[in-house]
Amino acid sequence: MLTSRQMSPEAWARVFDALVFYFTRRLGELNAEDLAQQTLVAVLKRVDYQFEKEEDFLRVCYGFATNILKAAYRQGGRDAHVSLEDFIPEPENRTSASGIENAIFLDDVLREGQRQLKKRDWELIREAAEAQLDNQPHNYPSGKENKFRVALHRARGKLAQVVRRRDDKM
Repeated sequence: MLTSRQMSPEAWARVFDALVFYFTRRLGELNAEDLAQQTLVAVLKRVDYQFEKEEDFLRVCYGFATNILKAAYRQGGRDAHVSLEDFIPEPENRTSASGIENAIFLDDVLREGQRQLKKRDWELIREAAEAQLDNQPHNYPSGKENKFRVALHRARGKLAQVVRRRDDKM
């Protein structure tokens, strides 16, 4: 009976090449040699495995490789770091207006909003916009956050209607 410590260096080299091929086919080029080495170290640590023939050594190594591969899959899911920049599309310029035209349009919207909305609605929109421009959370009165969020949502809806009516007139 043979053990892993009695295998010839040529047998180790053949098994290593076979394991590199095995891992390359399943995981790609990434870490195939490292996983093959991990497999051979795991086999070498176990002195209780005995083989009748040298060909059985490769089969046992494949068994260890399967477990190493499963561990690599589990670890790969935890360690997978993907840059979000690859998935976030570039913002599209959907308007053909220049910066000056956009500024004029914004001034018109602000003027019409201030003129046509109730003072309370306009103050809510202005405060929320200033807080957002300053990258600060909007400070709602304590205990009445939901009430003010709903009021802000409705005020923004009224502003949208004012802007639509203005655009329809033009």
